[in-house]
Amino acid sequence: MLIYVILFSLFGMQIVYADQIQDLKTGVLSECIQCDLRGADFKKANLTGVNLEGANLEGARFHRAILDDANLNNSNLMNANLNLAQFRRATFIGANLTGALIYEAKGSRANFRFAKLINSRMQKSRLTLANFEGANIEGTFLNSARLNNSNFKSATITNVNMNEASLGRVNFSEADIKYLSLVGGKAANSNFSRATISFSDFWGADLRKAEFSEARIIESRFTKANTRGSSFSQATVSSTLLPDGTFEK
Repeated sequence: MLIYVILFSLFGMQIVYADQIQDLKTGVLSECIQCDLRGADFKKANLTGVNLEGANLEGARFHRAILDDANLNNSNLMNANLNLAQFRRATFIGANLTGALIYEAKGSRANFRFAKLINSRMQKSRLTLANFEGANIEGTFLNSARLNNSNFKSATITNVNMNEASLGRVNFSEADIKYLSLVGGKAANSNFSRATISFSDFWGADLRKAEFSEARIIESRFTKANTRGSSFSQATVSSTLLPDGTFEK
């Protein structure tokens, strides 16, 4: 009799057999759409190009796995472990990554459009040219991450730590930013136009040639930030500490 692991849910997901999980790991199987893979162990597996769209991957382990070009759109990755994983050009559109561990991952050109990144741990990850447009990012650690040329347009960024992060040429236009800590961050040539920035800390950040035109800045701190060549054209600034230490009421 075929021995299988029952991972069936009440939400219409497929039964996934133990040999199917192994086939995904070995490359024999290249897709498992809307499968229930909760807690599956893919540590160090090569899952390049795999299609796991809509899969339930809650608590799954992808430590040091390779997910380049993988499709994880609309998947559930709550509390998943992607530490040291590589997912270049992978798509996580609409995915739920609440509580996910993504420490020191390599995800250049990854697409997190409209994804949910709540209480995620992404310290020191390399996410250059990644797309976070419209994403909900809350309580997430991105300190010391490399995010150069990434896109956060219209994202909701709340209580996020980007201290010492590399953010050159990043697009934050029209983003809703609250309680962001960018202390010592390197955000030269970044675009904050039409963003709403409140209760945020840019102490000592490199903001040279950054664009803040038409931004709304409230109760934030720019003390010792380098804003040489930056534009604040038509920006509204209130209750904010400016780079020279003066206070804008």
